[in-house]
Amino acid sequence: MKVDDKTYQKFWWFKKGSKWPTGKTDVLGDNFGDCKSSDAVCFQKLPEVKEEGLLLLAIDSEGNQFEWTFDSLNPVAHAAYKALRHGTTASKVSGATWAPRVIKGSITGSAQDTFMYRDQDGIRSFMLDDDGCDCHSTLSMGHAMCGGGCSQSYGNCKITGGVDKLSDAQMTGSAGSGHHCTGPATDYGLSLYYYAP
Repeated sequence: MKVDDKTYQKFWWFKKGSKWPTGKTDVLGDNFGDCKSSDAVCFQKLPEVKEEGLLLLAIDSEGNQFEWTFDSLNPVAHAAYKALRHGTTASKVSGATWAPRVIKGSITGSAQDTFMYRDQDGIRSFMLDDDGCDCHSTLSMGHAMCGGGCSQSYGNCKITGGVDKLSDAQMTGSAGSGHHCTGPATDYGLSLYYYAP
């Protein structure tokens, strides 16, 4: 994948409409090199790449394309790097905004300043959003999460696992009906790429 004359390498993906794979309990549970390009789902961690200058590109099935620049001095970005590279969990890290560059599509107006990579209902899940509750998220993979648990108002807690679209900005349903925000599901697709200078 080429963006701005940079060649990105694909390392993680969930094909739209795929079933959550049996026995998979961690969205970063595969080591780099474990997957075949023909696999519908691949949960690889990053290969041996340095954090400095590293770029993350995410493309969803809705046509959104976002690019993040890692920053070891930003606690949110650094926690995301440690999760993606080493599988280091984080119950909740909040701090400076880690905003992506929007290449295509739209993004929520809420600051991306909170990161979690933790177990929820049997799936180690990953989320970058504004407050640790699955609304106004950008990266959201695995199970819906809210605070230390799951809230039915901020994603469907009954769905085993999946991915959310990158631009989770709109509320759906009427007040009191639940599912006010989209959360991870199998009706979206997501691919992650990296660029290491």
